[in-house]
Parts: sequence; structure tokens; C-alpha cells
Amino acid sequence: MPDIEGAPQAAAAATDDLAETVRATLRALVPPGGTSALAFQPVPTPLNLRDYLRPGSDEVEPVRAGIQLSLVADTVGEIIDGDLVTGTTTASGLFGLLLTGTANGTPDAAAVYGRLRGAAEERYRGDPHLILPTPASWCVPGVLGWSNFSWKTGDSSGGGLMPSTERVPGPEWQWRVLGPEYRAVLGQPRLITQAASTDASGAGQPAPDGARLRNLAALAQADGPPALGGAVTLNDTVVLPAVEQPLADPRHVVQVAGSLDLAATPHVADSSSLSVSFKFAFVTLRRPWWDGLLVRNRGWRIAGYAPGSLSPGPDSTSGPAVGLPVGMVLVRDVAISGTWSSDQTQVVENSISFGPFSLLGRTISTESVSSTTTMTVDGTQLCAWLVEVLPKLPPSPDEAPPAAPRELLKEGSRGPNVERLQRQLAACGCATFVTGRFDHATVEAVVAFQREKRLKVDGIVGPHTWVALFGTV
Repeated sequence: MPDIEGAPQAAAAATDDLAETVRATLRALVPPGGTSALAFQPVPTPLNLRDYLRPGSDEVEPVRAGIQLSLVADTVGEIIDGDLVTGTTTASGLFGLLLTGTANGTPDAAAVYGRLRGAAEERYRGDPHLILPTPASWCVPGVLGWSNFSWKTGDSSGGGLMPSTERVPGPEWQWRVLGPEYRAVLGQPRLITQAASTDASGAGQPAPDGARLRNLAALAQADGPPALGGAVTLNDTVVLPAVEQPLADPRHVVQVAGSLDLAATPHVADSSSLSVSFKFAFVTLRRPWWDGLLVRNRGWRIAGYAPGSLSPGPDSTSGPAVGLPVGMVLVRDVAISGTWSSDQTQVVENSISFGPFSLLGRTISTESVSSTTTMTVDGTQLCAWLVEVLPKLPPSPDEAPPAAPRELLKEGSRGPNVERLQRQLAACGCATFVTGRFDHATVEAVVAFQREKRLKVDGIVGPHTWVALFGTV
């Protein structure tokens, strides 16, 4: 860990030891072998689990929960220094792009790819692209089995699961200190949801990116937190409507939390007796519309995309690996205690996060005899992901497609062009066998292809059908 100005090396070493223990403990959740990895959430993000339940009850509302979870987990990202760095790419969008691929290999390989793609495309089109959690009622209080973790200065064994002896790299852990204009949000995490959900006029529309942080600053400077269902008026402008706060898009909450993180400054606070404890649990994520067999097939390409441009693969040196979240690591009941000087205590108390832990909604107490300050955060947080490291995508070069035959083919035709037709139909997902005979099964496959491409449906392969099959003549 690099030195930070004004921070004793001992504090950095203790924090580094804590980070090592947490990473190793959570890494034990990763199944041995395979291509899975642990990746932390770069910006610690609190989750309001009430958003996943039926209003006023502890029952899951399936549609509501499915939409909220998919908004959080329908993503892919680059694995950089142990973090999953996501952007605007969604997993459902990426897989839709992969379905535009075409076969690029031997006839047998093309036939296999065609069958895989046809089945995958059918599932993809018939699925709303929701993400299914296990356990299904993970957001209901008391359903998840939580493990305990505890650590204190001088203790590298941790709690809960025993950590691995393998060193897990990752970025340094620091306290992220907010400026005074945002500090009121530390005890009121709901302000972030309000800033992410509502524009400055109170019209109830999502605020544009640049306005969210300004809304948050206005809310944080208001006299006291607004009551649920109440309104806040600043400079004769109603910031919040006098109605119940609408369901927030969790992606916007993450964006506002990220903006706050960028507005914060990093510090290391030296403590002679630092201790951290929390509970953690794991939720498996499944996507019925995602086809791992198709993704790992090597005999296809995508027009306009170089090999590895969507994912360089796990062993590439050309860029960071790309991960698909297949599980969430949640933490709750985070408690951080230490003995700090008065200046360092101010750093701790004004921080929005420490390492992978959000400090929004925290409460602070100080024990007079030992002068130990304890910060507790009761809410649930998304701490880390279990990700599947994607293979090289696309796997094959974008070569010029072969020229299409010009021969008119129909039922009863035979020869090498019939074989080419049957291979290309298979590559396009239309079930057929390569026999060299234009039989009734081939007619049905041609009809299905013509119907999908909105061509004249007659079962005869002429110029328009050839062009649609090969993309050129």
C-alpha cells in the first residue's frame, strides 16, 4: 500500500491486514475451480430491501422484486484490482448482441452453433430477462442465513469462514470524507433515494445526472430530514412532493452514491485499537435466458467486431477480464470501533464509506472510559459480487461471408448447393440436417426462415432468400 501524507505507516498496515482478511473470508464463497471470481462493488451501495416487498408487508411482490433485482444485477463489468467496474452495458443487451453472430467454422461446427443459437434465441425472445435469485425470498427478513465476521488489530484470522492463505489483491481501503454541504445525508440515507428519484421541481420525474447531486446538496442543507409523505421547500421551490416517495431506480441510487464518492476525499485515520464486525450472506443469481453453451462455443463471429473486443477472456493481456454477476454478497450490522484523536475522529464521523462498507445511516457512540468510538450501520449493503469470467467474445475473426449461390433450389433439388443451404439454415437457427437432398424437412426450414425474415413464404430458395441467408451474392 502506498504511503498517504500524514498517515502513519502502522495505520496503513493495520487497514491492509483488515482488507486482506475480509477479502480472503469472502473469497471462500467462490466455488473451487471453474471460472468464477470474487469482485467488490467499487462504490459501497446500501439496498432498501423494502423496495422488493409488497408495500406494508413482509411478503415478496414477484414483479416488483424481479424488476428491482434486475435493475441492480443486469450488468457486466471489467474486473480491475479486485473490483467489478461496470458501465452502461447490460447482460441482457450483451447477450442480444451475441445472438447476431454467424457461424465461422467447419460444416459440423456450424451445424452445432446453429442449433445452440436457435434454442438460445427462442428462450431469449420469450423471456422478460429477469434475474432469478436463490433463495427466492432473499429480501424477506429472516430468510437468509447470515455468517458472522469479526476482526481487531493484531488479529488476522477473522471470523465466520476461515480465510484462504492466498493473498487476494485489491485497492487500498480508506475513509472517504464528505464536504460539509453533504454531511447531513450520513444519518439519512433516504435522502439519496429522493435525490435519485425526483427532479428539483418536485414533478416526480427522474432527475438528470447533473441535477441529482445538486438535489442532494439542497436536501442535506434543509432544516432536518423530511418526514415521509411531507414536502421540503427551499427558496420557494418544492423539492419533494407531498406524497409517498416513489420507488427509486436502484441504478440512479448507485449513480448518486458514486457522485458522492467522487466528491469525497480519502483519508487514513490512525487507531491504536481498530475492530470491525459484520454479518454476511450470499444470494445466487440465475438468468434463464443466458446460454452458457452458446457463449463458450468457439465457432462463430459478429460482423464489425474484432475477436475479444467484447470480452478479452480470462487469460488475456490486452485488457481486464469481463465478469457476469452470478451471485451477490450482502452485509449488514456493520460495526467499526477505534480509538482516535479528536481530529481523526472527525475524519471517521464525516466519512461516507470505509473500504467496501457504506456508512450511510450510521449511528455513533463514544465510551467515556476507554474513549472508544463505535460506528454502527444496521441496513443491508451490496458489498461484492461472485462473477463468471467471460471467455473471449467474439471468439473468431470477422471474415467476409462467402458468396451466396445463384442456383434456384426447391423440393427435390440435390447437390452441393443444397448442402450449403442446409448448413446455412442450421447456422441461422433453423433445424435441419445436411443431406444434400432438398426434402420436406428442408422445405419447412426454408419456410420458417422466410417467415422470420418477412420474405415471400414459398419454400423455394431464390435470389432474395440467398441474400438473406448469406448477406451477399
